Amino acid sequence: MIQRLLGSLRHFGRSGPLQPFNQFKSSSRSGSRLLSSLLILLILSISALLGACKATPPEEVEVEAPEPSADTVLEEALYNLMAEDAELDVVTAAWLKALEAAEDEQAKDRLTSRWFDHAKYKTSVLSRALYSEDGDMGSPLFDVYNTLFERQWDAAKIKDIEDPALRRYFEVLDQSYMRMVEYGEYVGPGFDFDRLSKLSALADGFKTYFSLSSSYYGFLTESYQTGLLPYNAFVDYTLKVEEALEASASPYQTVYLEPLLRWSYSMLFSGTMGSGPFNYETNTLNPEFEDLLKGAIERAPDSGLAELASKVIDLPDGSDASEYAYVDAVQNFRRFGFDSPKGIKAIYNYKHPTFYESRPELFGFEDPQVMAALEGNLNATMEELKEKVAWGQNPKASYNLGFYLEFANDRWASFQLAASSFDPETEVNVNYNEPAVFDLTTGERVTLDEFLGDPSGAAADKLEAILIEQAKQYMDLPSTVQVDLSQRFSLGEDYILAMLLPKTLSEAQAYDMFVDVRYGLAFPEVDVRARLLP
Repeated sequence: MIQRLLGSLRHFGRSGPLQPFNQFKSSSRSGSRLLSSLLILLILSISALLGACKATPPEEVEVEAPEPSADTVLEEALYNLMAEDAELDVVTAAWLKALEAAEDEQAKDRLTSRWFDHAKYKTSVLSRALYSEDGDMGSPLFDVYNTLFERQWDAAKIKDIEDPALRRYFEVLDQSYMRMVEYGEYVGPGFDFDRLSKLSALADGFKTYFSLSSSYYGFLTESYQTGLLPYNAFVDYTLKVEEALEASASPYQTVYLEPLLRWSYSMLFSGTMGSGPFNYETNTLNPEFEDLLKGAIERAPDSGLAELASKVIDLPDGSDASEYAYVDAVQNFRRFGFDSPKGIKAIYNYKHPTFYESRPELFGFEDPQVMAALEGNLNATMEELKEKVAWGQNPKASYNLGFYLEFANDRWASFQLAASSFDPETEVNVNYNEPAVFDLTTGERVTLDEFLGDPSGAAADKLEAILIEQAKQYMDLPSTVQVDLSQRFSLGEDYILAMLLPKTLSEAQAYDMFVDVRYGLAFPEVDVRARLLP
């Protein structure tokens, strides 16, 4: 149980910037327009006054509109290439050109964020191209990776690929700051974070983020290859992520650094397949890991890691409750932002093997009415899910109810709520999910139009079309398939998820289905990322 729950933090499928899965304009332009307008008004006023004195008509004055700046032109050109679905290396070249021309750090961060989101979407496309029609690794591209590369990336070997089409695939990776990577069962394209961190045109904060990401995935690779995690070195790395987050003054950097820190906490406290900090048989911390945590507390007593370590050390041990408390302490630590007072914890109610229930309890909200509204709305929705699975009506079945906080900051909170039942005699599993996004200024659930700030609904319509198209790539669905974006959607660090309406499923299916899409696919027509910035 605990390995699965903690592992979901690291491998929630969409949690990492690598794994694929099944309007800002320059303010100088508006300022120039305002200045031009005031100048015209002043000239016309003077002309009118002279006309009254001399009885002669005023001369018309033409004021040329200011030319767009070079960096604005390059940024627009980049977004046009994204909208045209240009190949990733072409988009990357345009990003680098715009990055070189950008005059301030905010513009550099905005450009990098846009390119990064787009490249993450393209990673999914490039990954699918690797596999054969049967979904295995028997494609010609994999043959090249297995034979020429011998499953070890070396860009210098790309020129030796004889087939132009196959060579082009790997050229796109290399010229887009990507490479072939292997993380457990995943083999495919991923970012070359080390190369990205050395780009001189980047803002310093993103250089640091890419460097830390390189370290994270280096540890991840080592844990898969050896079954071990070098805990002392990983503690050093985690503290560096905290330092970078505390030093960040850019919302674009913060929105990437915070999930990286959560994934790092998860890896540290969940361990690896070969070792772990928690003994699942005795429900106690391993003594060596407890000593490691005490050392981290002494070294950096004011750090977030020290706070989390102290919580874990002080947990009662020796029972199932210890396991659940450990999961909750790690999974929900500082989920509303590293510096936010808002918090959430899970309250467990269970009776093995009859039922298992996890409910959210909120604390630290500045407005207690907002906190009460949010908690009440969450619990009301969970009660509706219990009714869907006929909770407790079958004495032979087991039941589960829980929540997962996918994304949160001081403004928004996105949840996945779920209820299920399983009858061991019939082996029928009934599972219902309910995605929901809440406005933390009111505690109320919002529609996608409200989240996007678009009462016209045009942006939501565009997202709906994109989501349906994505769904059809993975599933056999009727032509009349719809997604429900009124309220049944949720947000991740880099994806939006929506439910397929149950009426579109066959009667034999006793569970909901969903489809998700990277933000980079929707941009530039729908800028979801901008609404997530802290």
